[in-house]
Amino acid sequence: MAIQAQSVFRGSVEPALLIAWDKVQVINTLQYFSISALPIVEIATICFSVNLGITTGLLENQKTKMLVILAAVFVVHIAVAIMLFVATISNVWLKQSTGIVSQGIWLFCQSGTCTSIFGQINADQHPSMRAVEAFMILAIIFCCFALMSFIAQLFTMEKGCRFYITGALMLVCFICILIAVSIYTARFGYTAGFYHAYCFILAWVCFCLSFILAILYMVLRKK
Repeated sequence: MAIQAQSVFRGSVEPALLIAWDKVQVINTLQYFSISALPIVEIATICFSVNLGITTGLLENQKTKMLVILAAVFVVHIAVAIMLFVATISNVWLKQSTGIVSQGIWLFCQSGTCTSIFGQINADQHPSMRAVEAFMILAIIFCCFALMSFIAQLFTMEKGCRFYITGALMLVCFICILIAVSIYTARFGYTAGFYHAYCFILAWVCFCLSFILAILYMVLRKK
């Protein structure tokens, strides 16, 4: 009887001990993995924070660069408008080698005395000169409209959009300058005894810059 009781006791106690031992092992294992996982979680958090900081820094850097580019474009646009005004208003498109006589698209000046340019050119050249005057004025108008459009779009246009309207206006300005300087070069640019003066050069500079601005406006996006 004693042997049977001992066998029954061992048969009932050993499984309970084994179950308790297994539970202790599981708890210890979980605690080990939880403690070991803490540095991994901390490292992952640090890496995520670093990556987020780098990404934010890159975005801020790109935004700053875009603002600098837009500011540079704005300054160049103002410079083009000023040069167009000077080239159109001043009467120094051609100048005599002696420096006494100069002529523009409005007046013919000699020794400080200026008269209408139409009294100095042939009658068959009058339409060409009128066309030069008209297209230079149109170039100024479209350049100013493009500048106002650019300022308006900076405050009203959604982020990520391109300055298509401003670019289109500047492209029309470029075409007007191209027509004006081409007519003047073909009809009046090779007058004997005269050389190309600063207004003529400014007109060609505006021609180049207006084309570059038109392309930039269509490529750049608002940030």
